[in-house]
Amino acid sequence: MTVYSFIRTLLYHLRYYLLGPLAWTIFYALYGTTKPYLLKQLIDTAAQGGSMQTLSTIACFFIALMLSYEVFYQLYDLCDMRYKPLFKNLIAHTLVDHVLEQDYRYFQNQFAGNIAAKISDAVNFTPEIVKTVIDYYITNMVAVLMGMFMLAQVHSWFAIALGVWVFFFVIISATTLARFSYLSNNSAEAGARIVATIVDILGNVLNIKLFASKDYELKRLGHFMQNYYILFKRRRWFLFQLYSAQALSYQIYQAVCLFLLIYLYGEGLVTPGDFALILTLNLWIVDCMWDMSDRMRTLTENWGAVDQALKLIYVPIELKDIPGAPDLVVTQGEIIFENVSFQYEGASPLFTKKSVIIKPRERVGLVGYSGSGKSTFARLILRIYDVNSGRILIDGQDITKVTQTSVRRSVGIYPQDPSLFHRSIMANIRYGNRKATDQEVIAVAKQVHADEFIKASEHGYDTEVGERGMKLSGGQRQRVALARAILKNAPILIMDEATSQLDSETERIIQESLDEIMHNKTTIVIAHRLSTLLHMDRILVFDKGSIVQEGSHEELINQPGLYQTLWQSQICGFLPQTRNS
Repeated sequence: MTVYSFIRTLLYHLRYYLLGPLAWTIFYALYGTTKPYLLKQLIDTAAQGGSMQTLSTIACFFIALMLSYEVFYQLYDLCDMRYKPLFKNLIAHTLVDHVLEQDYRYFQNQFAGNIAAKISDAVNFTPEIVKTVIDYYITNMVAVLMGMFMLAQVHSWFAIALGVWVFFFVIISATTLARFSYLSNNSAEAGARIVATIVDILGNVLNIKLFASKDYELKRLGHFMQNYYILFKRRRWFLFQLYSAQALSYQIYQAVCLFLLIYLYGEGLVTPGDFALILTLNLWIVDCMWDMSDRMRTLTENWGAVDQALKLIYVPIELKDIPGAPDLVVTQGEIIFENVSFQYEGASPLFTKKSVIIKPRERVGLVGYSGSGKSTFARLILRIYDVNSGRILIDGQDITKVTQTSVRRSVGIYPQDPSLFHRSIMANIRYGNRKATDQEVIAVAKQVHADEFIKASEHGYDTEVGERGMKLSGGQRQRVALARAILKNAPILIMDEATSQLDSETERIIQESLDEIMHNKTTIVIAHRLSTLLHMDRILVFDKGSIVQEGSHEELINQPGLYQTLWQSQICGFLPQTRNS
């Protein structure tokens, strides 16, 4: 997505609001050339002994022009006030919508703070690009052309002088644009790196305190800030040299015009009013050109910032729905892995031609060492990743042939690392079913024994949980997330370490509730704490992406194999995290 095509697409929705700025462009160009002309008429009329009536008429035109300027400017400001918030909202909605369409791998490779910063850049700078093009480029180009026409009415030499100066001014600006763009992009990237680093630091405050690494983080941040300072200083020095060259060119042009006026006045070809016309018109034209040049650099910076944002945001989406994909319809909840092969990018194959059938409403436990493929197995069902070969069927429907949204709506998920929104507890639980009543939310909170600590909180169910739920303990956060998954009431339920941060007594109580919750659902439970899997219909034992054993707890505990080894090596029902070498 290029900046030009991005802006063009957005402006199509706001095309009527652009009529105001375009009308202002025409008026401003007329205003800038008419005012010096009226001044010339006043001076010439007065110098030639004109009547008071003529002078008064010219003065009235002058005053009317000034009043018209104020009226047009206020109307333009009102239009800008109306369209800019709409424009920013449209940009933010478009970009966030696209980012949320990205697959999970995209977010694993990017800083969340960096994505947010890039979206912010696009939201803030895109309207400025449009405003710069209309207010400074189109407006000033029209103004310069009209000014050149006005100068030609006095004498063609002035129009030629202006044309030569504008040509060299534009050449100086254009030839330095690439260098300035390069320096600006480097400076912008360095600035974005600082923001991303600060976000990373703030998101890991607890780690910084636990590892007493404040000085290290400040030193690391200082390194990025020093790099930004160096790049910023290079950019400013370049601008200083450019401004100096442009200012010198203007002084030369103004001196040429002054000598021409004196010469032509001696020849009787110009009037005293022409002095006022030429000199004031030149000042106005120079202001226009200076604005264009200055805004050229601003435009380049803003264009570069938006371009960098779009390059980050509009990367190809790997996981897409096929055109016209229907919704998944779940009637039984049967899940079939059919010759599935999968590996993460740059890693060894995890699954190779795996075939598994999970029967409708069956309760299946997954157990194995960390990295054996349990969580990946669940993520493939949710189509967080696409398989490399083979297919996954839910009630006979290939999940790559139906919409991703319908797949995820059909699966209630409790992730291994539950994350909460910085919202109220009520809002976080209701996220599982946003149509649920307060009574329904409270009911599921009671099921997972969260109601007690919620009511004890300062604002009860209206208590905000902090970023990612940091105000809650691990066990409290886990119960809120579990309540959210239960409230979804999907026909398929996946629980990844649902009770890992709970004490044994709370786990036992919640386990009784879970038995009722899992009733009539196809359920997959991933656990390191094997006591969680005692009442599963079937347990699949994973080892390096392969299912090496399967059966009930009673069957597996009595047969030699990995499950028996894991059970015997547990301490209080916990599974070792890694295989002993």
